[in-house]
Amino acid sequence: MVQLNRNTNSYQGVEVEIIAALAKTLHFQANYYNLNESESNTDWEGFENGNENASQLIAERIVAEVAQHNARFGIGDLHLFQSYGQHVELSRQHSVECLTFLTPESSTNNSWQTFILPFSGGMWAGVLLSLFVVGTIFYLISFLNALLLLDSRQAASFFRCLRRKQRRQLQLQQQQREWKRFSFRLELARHRQQQQQQQLRRGNGRDLFDDYANCILLTYSMLLYVALPRMPHHWPLRVLTGWYWIYCILLVATYRASFTAILANPAARVTIDTLQDLNRARIPPATGAAEDRQFFLESSDETVRELGASMEIVKNNDELTERIASGRCAYYDNEFYLRYLRVADEARGGRATTALHIMKECVVHMPVVLALEKNSALKPHVDDIIQHLSEAGECMVIIQHSD
Repeated sequence: MVQLNRNTNSYQGVEVEIIAALAKTLHFQANYYNLNESESNTDWEGFENGNENASQLIAERIVAEVAQHNARFGIGDLHLFQSYGQHVELSRQHSVECLTFLTPESSTNNSWQTFILPFSGGMWAGVLLSLFVVGTIFYLISFLNALLLLDSRQAASFFRCLRRKQRRQLQLQQQQREWKRFSFRLELARHRQQQQQQQLRRGNGRDLFDDYANCILLTYSMLLYVALPRMPHHWPLRVLTGWYWIYCILLVATYRASFTAILANPAARVTIDTLQDLNRARIPPATGAAEDRQFFLESSDETVRELGASMEIVKNNDELTERIASGRCAYYDNEFYLRYLRVADEARGGRATTALHIMKECVVHMPVVLALEKNSALKPHVDDIIQHLSEAGECMVIIQHSD
């Protein structure tokens, strides 16, 4: 409604244009000044029943300045409150504002958690369990195959973790005693050399799934579509490998289809657009004027009265957007000021995980008026001129230009 143009050091806005029209019709020259609380000698005690927040509210400071005859007109987006009428004369409304709440807006997008959304928790547990179960089956089949082929030396290499600790200690002690003899070391070197030569001739006798760690790693790699180094030598393991490949193909195809469907549908935005939603969300409301809280308390709507009972009067707006974004409050003001708060938060690099949302439902369409001195003789003329401006459509043109 009123803004200071620092380039020209002059005021501009809707109400400035209205005052210019009044000055041209009533033949006076308007001198504007900005009321600074620190430079004002106004006695605030007793105004609005000793409200301690009155000195911090721009609207009440303007009303108090006009009420004490320090100014003839008061402009600054004054709402039509009954409490103001006790101290000043309020003109005919020249515009109407939508008063609503600035609320937090959350998203159902879980960023990195999108990778686990295609499957439910039970499905993921089944996939992880299948890795260990199938790996164990590979290991058992490889062990049974070694028994059927009567390869006792190869079968003895299985299930080493189940051997008794005492037997291991006895074997280590026996090996240490035998290792001290030079003849044993000489025989052991010959045996190792012959074994290496035999392995070079016929290849390594061990298969892919003869080691349990390899069974787990290979089943996991097949699930990720990583090819095996080679196919197993024995046919039972080859058949099981083929069936497990089919299982992996079906599982990965299901995951890809579900993941593509999730990416194709954008994450829904969770917003608060009605007073009932705000009341159910249990977000405490906040405002900058005591009159707004009193308006809620005196309402005939039960939901509005419940919000007014928990409404907080904000004294400092420095961290207001951070409090709203974190869900600690919902701020009540006119729609245009809420837009300014939201844009200012984005310009400062506000929180990326949570956005600020202006409630679509207007709590009230509040009339905006000018303040005049009590019992001012100019009030009838001012009301007539504002009425003529509204009928001629000039106020609407000014408002649209300001927006």
